[in-house]
Amino acid sequence: MRARRLDRESTPNASLTSFGQPRYGAGPLVTTGAQALVAMIRAQPRMQHPIGAVLRQLGEGPPKTALADPFQMMRRSRRAVKLMPRIVEREAAIMAAKGPRRAAARLLAPW
Repeated sequence: MRARRLDRESTPNASLTSFGQPRYGAGPLVTTGAQALVAMIRAQPRMQHPIGAVLRQLGEGPPKTALADPFQMMRRSRRAVKLMPRIVEREAAIMAAKGPRRAAARLLAPW
């Protein structure tokens, strides 16, 4: 079997959500990860920049290893769902910030 290449032209709506081997079962990770993915997909039409660029500005990036703590991943997914409306509201300030620390400060600062 030959692996298919994932690129923007051949698969424009594909989303790679995770890789690796979950410990303690995949059910809770899939559920919270799917909720985070849905929150990002719903937020994208209301944003001027790609969600990936905004998250990169906040200091998020692709995983560096296939090993991850499942409980940390569930916490991060829940936090993404909770913070997504605020990210949408403050997108311009986040993208204008110089570096991830200032971007995070603009996200979490009160109005």
